[in-house]
Amino acid sequence: MILGVLLRNFKTYKNITFIPISNGDKFCGLIGKNGIGKSSILEAFDFYFNDKEFQLNINNIGAPNDECYVVPIFLIEKDSISKKFSQIAEQFSNCVWTVLSGEIAAPIINNNYIEHLKLIGNHIKGLDASITKETHYLLPIGKDKNGWTSLGIFRDSIFLDSIVSPLEDIEESTTAKAIRAQLVLSDLLEYIRSIFQYVYIPKDIEPEKFVQFETKEIQTLLGTKLENIVGKFLTKDNIQEISRGLKQFIKELSDKLPNYTFRAPTTYQPNLKADRIYSLIIQDFFSLRELHKEGGNGKDISLKDLSSGEKQQAILTLINSIYQNTEMKVQRH
Repeated sequence: MILGVLLRNFKTYKNITFIPISNGDKFCGLIGKNGIGKSSILEAFDFYFNDKEFQLNINNIGAPNDECYVVPIFLIEKDSISKKFSQIAEQFSNCVWTVLSGEIAAPIINNNYIEHLKLIGNHIKGLDASITKETHYLLPIGKDKNGWTSLGIFRDSIFLDSIVSPLEDIEESTTAKAIRAQLVLSDLLEYIRSIFQYVYIPKDIEPEKFVQFETKEIQTLLGTKLENIVGKFLTKDNIQEISRGLKQFIKELSDKLPNYTFRAPTTYQPNLKADRIYSLIIQDFFSLRELHKEGGNGKDISLKDLSSGEKQQAILTLINSIYQNTEMKVQRH
């Protein structure tokens, strides 16, 4: 679950902004006037989870890297996280819980961050009673505009000391310690991104492109890549067997030719590559199949021939059908 998100210099959000997302409920609605920044929040998550481009605030294009970030604040059940990351998650989370649940004040906390941390602390007070320090990790871990790990406003020494140990006999600046902490958290960042699935469907999306099997959004909904689906029917072992048979055929043919042979120009004689075979199958099979609506006269209607409202309905129906399919045994957060 995402408790909230910190944005800075992303689209309409120039200054540090905390947007609460959830207090434990499974539904979140963003309500506001046009142009206030609702879509910016959704696009920020698209940057974070799907590696879309970071869209800088137009009034602060030259902002330094550490002032341009998207930092979701995650609440993750402790028994659902990989044991590989449990120790670092426990240390960092305990510190975050303690600071946000206590008195937030200088000099422990940077004056520029105090009010923002208080907002997050107040939001935590409204959490469902079943969500506690003992049951959930509280992890603010984000990305800067270049895709590197960012802690946003959680970069004071009190937080950094929970992630990395002090260096012996070396006086280290907060900036240097923050860089070390970010490196330590980089694997945890990628792990957290991998256990969440995020699909952003903007209002102005091109329906015909969105519903193609090859799109990342559809494969995310399916919970697997098309290569994996094809691999169920044509395994890598099958492809190796085909490759061996074809090479044997070439050898037998070459053996019958006086002073000639069929071979690749290099010393190494390559085999068939599974990824290329899968790519050809996807291109030849899936790319030809478009979404159609069943017609009343027995003639199906292509999505591109539907009205704007019918196209939106088709997208919603497709998404709901895939998501609700009990055969897709994928854990979604």
